[in-house]
Parts: sequence; structure tokens; C-alpha cells
Amino acid sequence: MEIGFASLAPLLPEILVSVGALLILILDTTAGKQGGSSRGYMAITVIFLLLGLVGAFVQLGGQPQTAAYVVDIDSFSLFLKMIIYTAMLLTAIAGGGYLNQRVSGGAEFWSSYLFISVAMAFAVSANNLLLIFVAIEFLSITSYILVGSIREDLRSSEAGLKYFLYGSVASAIMLYGMTFMYGATGSLNLVEIGTVFAENSAVHAAIIPAVILVMAGLGFKTSLAPFFQWTPDTYEGAPTPVTAYLSTASKAVGFAVMARVLLMAFSANAEVWVPVLGGLSVLTMFAGNLMALRQTNVKRMFAYSSIAQA
Repeated sequence: MEIGFASLAPLLPEILVSVGALLILILDTTAGKQGGSSRGYMAITVIFLLLGLVGAFVQLGGQPQTAAYVVDIDSFSLFLKMIIYTAMLLTAIAGGGYLNQRVSGGAEFWSSYLFISVAMAFAVSANNLLLIFVAIEFLSITSYILVGSIREDLRSSEAGLKYFLYGSVASAIMLYGMTFMYGATGSLNLVEIGTVFAENSAVHAAIIPAVILVMAGLGFKTSLAPFFQWTPDTYEGAPTPVTAYLSTASKAVGFAVMARVLLMAFSANAEVWVPVLGGLSVLTMFAGNLMALRQTNVKRMFAYSSIAQA
């Protein structure tokens, strides 16, 4: 199976953002011991995020297509990419000055910031279980670094550690659910998985555990109850611009992946996951609003508010 340059053309926005991240690392390496300017790295980040946003906007309205066999370029993914690039762009512009003053290692931070944007773009457009897991895992690992990027602040380090511990467990649970999907259908493609689940009654026993485990893993990314324990501590300890990113772009990715997996792989089994999703929704609204009432920290109250609105 060969992948030519033509099949990679629809991925030009992600390629451009990746080039920006690599450019920052190269410039920092050649800058010597003193390092480069964090403001300059922030400017590069803003420029390449803007290029990614423009690239996704140009593709909007075109014919749906599949790039490199595992990435769907359609209206759904392009709309989510535009949300991601816009949220990351605004966060960088609004919080860049604060981050440049507080964060040590500006090049590593801003390159990771761009790589996170690429991971989110792939996650919302992937039609393959393996790519979905790799993109979300790359997104999660890099997010742990950004959350704990203020090294002299113990709260930031604690937030990064808690986020890492919860995220590792959630990733393992989601991966276990994906093994049910692959083991029952013999395919990693979401459309093919949906076809097998709809037509082959012999594999229906795998649907319920697969749905529950995958939704538990994705529920962590979207802060659904009861998977939201990490959210208040992480939002409080993380740098404020990173908190803004976690509550917008990162959460949108979780919902987008959940929608794509449920509607493509489990579309014929809505009677299984709709009640589960409804129950989680009720529990999330109730728990988020109730626990927000007693908060005295603005960022923790913001965290519970984002949980309730999820």
C-alpha cells in the first residue's frame, strides 16, 4: 500500500503546523546556550496556527475525501479543525505574554503547543482506531508537559502529575475497549466495524463492553462524570492559558472523537449507547453544578462549570 504526495495534499494544514513546530526546535538548537527569544517562538506559533486555520478554511466546502487511507477530510473534521486552530491561536495571542514570563524553556513549550494542535487535528479526522488512539495519546502526553511547565510552582507540578496518573488509566481503559472492537470485527476502520456490528449478530456480545470502556476513556477527555476528578486540580495548577486550552480545544476533541466513534462504529446499536450517554449527561450536569456551589477558587469554579456544561 503506497502513499503518494497527492494523497497527503489534504493534510497540508497539519503539515504546515508541524513544520512550524520543527522550525522552533531547529532555531532553538542553533541559538546556542543563551537560547532564542520566547516572544519570537510565540510569533512563529501564531503565524503557523494562522496558516493551518486558513488551510482548513480553504478546504471547507470541497468534496469529502480520505487522505493516507486513515484520515477523513470532510465538513465535520474541517469544522472541528477550524475550532481547534482558532482556540489555540486566540489562547496563544491572549496568554503568550504571561507564558513567556512564567514558563521556562520557551522553545520546548511553543513547539509542544504546535504539536498538540496537529495531534488534535488528526484525532478529529481519523477513521482508524489505531490513529485515534495514537493521536489522543500524543495529545495527552504533551498536555501533561504543558500543565506542569511552570517548574518552580509546586501546584503546577502537582497538577501535571495528577493529570498524568488519571490520563494513563483512562488511556488504558479506552485501549482495552478498542481491543474488543478489533477482536470482534477484525478491522480498525470505523465504517467496517460498524458494518460488522450491524450485520453479524455473533459479535453483539462485544458491543456493550466496547461501548462502556471507550466512552469511559473519552469521558476522561471531556470531563464527564464520574471521570472528572482530575479537572479541578489540573485547571487550578496549570498556567491560566493552558487551562483555557484544556477547557476549549482539548474538550472539543473529546466530543468530536466520541461522536465519530459512536455514529460510525455503533450507529446500528444506538439502543446500547444512547441510554449510557444520557445517564452520564444527567450525572455530569448534577455533579458539576452541585460541586461548583462551594468553590472559593475561580479556576476550580471554572472547572466545575465546564464539567456541568459538557
